[in-house]
Amino acid sequence: MDAHLLAEARLDAPVSLAVFRTALAAMSRPGRVEQLPETAPASVPAALLVPLALADLEVAVAVLDHPSDRRLGGGAWAELLRAATGARLVSEVAAADLVVANRAPTPYEISTLRTGDAFAPENGAWLVLACAALRPCDHEPHDGGVQLRLTGPGSASGRTVCVEGLDPAVFTALRETNRSFPAGVDTWLVADDGSVIAVPRSAHVEVRLAVHATEVVHAATGEHGSTNPNGVD
Repeated sequence: MDAHLLAEARLDAPVSLAVFRTALAAMSRPGRVEQLPETAPASVPAALLVPLALADLEVAVAVLDHPSDRRLGGGAWAELLRAATGARLVSEVAAADLVVANRAPTPYEISTLRTGDAFAPENGAWLVLACAALRPCDHEPHDGGVQLRLTGPGSASGRTVCVEGLDPAVFTALRETNRSFPAGVDTWLVADDGSVIAVPRSAHVEVRLAVHATEVVHAATGEHGSTNPNGVD
């Protein structure tokens, strides 16, 4: 492993705190596009910064790596996370506290994520999804993109964001996984330029495809996914 890259992946305290605060801000305001700090090392892929700030010795991490990733090389994301944070690597997403997806997860992989239960929702996994681009939008996305409309706690009046580089099936699978709130999975999407949004398990999500707005996906049941008039925008 490149020693310089490893040194930069071991985020210093101010950068780690700034990344953590960005992730927290995104989770508290679903659908609002946040930006990772400019002080973060440019040599580390943006989607790795969030798990680098969240993981530690007590966190079990699974990495869905892309073998053709030209930035680090196939399989290197997992090793870099382990070396930089001390996190324990696991091969099955069902055993992970934190799942980092450098490639789009399959619906089956999402269905096996840990969700906790009504008595211990804190046992639900965190999911970090790499994507090509994120941007606020109130119009149809370009061909190949997906438009997400998020409402619920933290987004009472709703926010709309366009996501490029992920299939709508990812969000359909998240709907099923998050059906039994408060159990579920909290998700961050991180674009190559450091843009970040969060889709918490409590969010109500509508999905519109690039050309045909044919599918509506609810990432929460009606009981907890309805718009909260007392929510914070």
